[in-house]
Amino acid sequence: RLSEDIVDFLKRCQHPDGGFGGGPGQYPHLAPTYAAVLALCIIGTQEAYDAIDRPRLQIFLSKMHQQDGSYIMHADGETDVRGAYCAIVSGTLTNTIHDEMIENTAEWIASCQTYEGGFSAVPGTEAHGGYSFCGFAALVLLHKDTSCDIHKLLKWSVNRQMKLEG
Repeated sequence: RLSEDIVDFLKRCQHPDGGFGGGPGQYPHLAPTYAAVLALCIIGTQEAYDAIDRPRLQIFLSKMHQQDGSYIMHADGETDVRGAYCAIVSGTLTNTIHDEMIENTAEWIASCQTYEGGFSAVPGTEAHGGYSFCGFAALVLLHKDTSCDIHKLLKWSVNRQMKLEG
């Protein structure tokens, strides 16, 4: 079955130190970790759930967390709001999130909201639709959605809608 092949492949993408790489033998990164956890949860079999090494995933996610609340995407990697979103979703779905792992994270994400209302990759840069989704969705998962200006976010989002593309 295809789902069994996918589980087998994703098992081979899981790094011994936790998290998932983009392919077998690759270093772990929050983006493929997010994708792998989602794929395994969507498959939804016991084999798929058991494929996730939850204790090592928790260690990996904790290592990616920075003191200011942000997340780096991989060891020595860049920080941006996508990292926080990927980590929070992965930790939430696997029930591996703990308080230290999200310390200062809601505040850091809220600091990525621009004066216009959207969210940027990091504080002080330009807002973008994808970052806005990641930032607000992460705040919702943390039950901290009121830590940003929702009205400004809504106005910013609505003003980005186009007649043809939506």
